[in-house]
Parts: sequence; C-alpha cells; structure tokens
Amino acid sequence: MKLRDRMNYDGPVMSALVFRLDPLIEGQNLILGAALFGLLGDIAVKYSAHRVLTTGAVHGAADGVNTLIGTSDPTTLAGAITMVNDIHAKFSAHIVRIASATHGIADICSTLALPKVSLNATWVQVRDLANHIRTQYEAHRVLTTGAVHGAADNTNTIADAVVSTVFVPTLDTEV
Repeated sequence: MKLRDRMNYDGPVMSALVFRLDPLIEGQNLILGAALFGLLGDIAVKYSAHRVLTTGAVHGAADGVNTLIGTSDPTTLAGAITMVNDIHAKFSAHIVRIASATHGIADICSTLALPKVSLNATWVQVRDLANHIRTQYEAHRVLTTGAVHGAADNTNTIADAVVSTVFVPTLDTEV
C-alpha cells in the first residue's frame, strides 16, 4: 500500500501526512542508524589498534595519549554524536603527534576538513562526518610519505562500507 492510500483525508492533509510519516521516518532512521553505528564501532576499534601499533615499525612508539572513550557500537543518535566527536578529536590529535616519535613527521595530508557535529546534529550530519573520518583514517594508516609511518598499517583496515542511505519519503512510498 502506498502512503497516499493510507492518508486520512477527513482531517487536514498535512496533519495526516506528518502522522503517517513519523513512524516511517523513524524506521528508516533506525536502518540508517544500524549501518552508522556499525561503521563508528569499526572505526573506533581499528583506530584504537592502529594508534598503538609498533610492529613492523608502523609507529616509532605507541600513542598512549589519544585514547577513545569507548569502542562499542553506539545504540542511539546521541551516542553516535558523542562517539563521532570523540573519534574526530582523538584522530585529529593522533595524526600530528610526533612526541615520543609516534610519527616521523606530522601527517598534514589526512586532516579532517569537517568540524565536529553539534549535540543536536541530524543522522545525516553524523553520517557525513563518520564517512569523512573513515576516508581520512584509511589514507592515514598507510601513509609512509615523508616517514609519517615507518611502514604502512595493512592490518587495521575498516571493513564497514561508507554509509550512503538517506531516506526521503514521498506519497508513493510503500508502507
């Protein structure tokens, strides 16, 4: 059945549309959320392992400073906001860390162009930042140019794909 067929035409059309779309949008946000939660958890686990990797001379010394708050997949939008902002801060500090010879030189190629998200960010804003961090992390972990790393980190590859789902309901959406 299409959304237009389920609308209540006895009342205001806009009220019926909003009433009918709320659970539909929330359901799609949960689908987007599940993919996003998985990606954030994967980034957190792989980044956490990367920052302390000294095997094969990837780092001259482990980065014991830029530790994430946690690495478990978030379960709410608020949790995703907290996690993506924590990853943003710690990753940004890690890539330029030369103290204790963590990196040979600061990595200025993998810097994050997007700012942290606000505490009332949307699913799409969190998704965009998570995807951006994923891209920059993947570039950083293998960067050996200029001796950023002594060797590429070929172990801590992010397995989760870029999250691309954006749901825009129409009157012809199946419900």
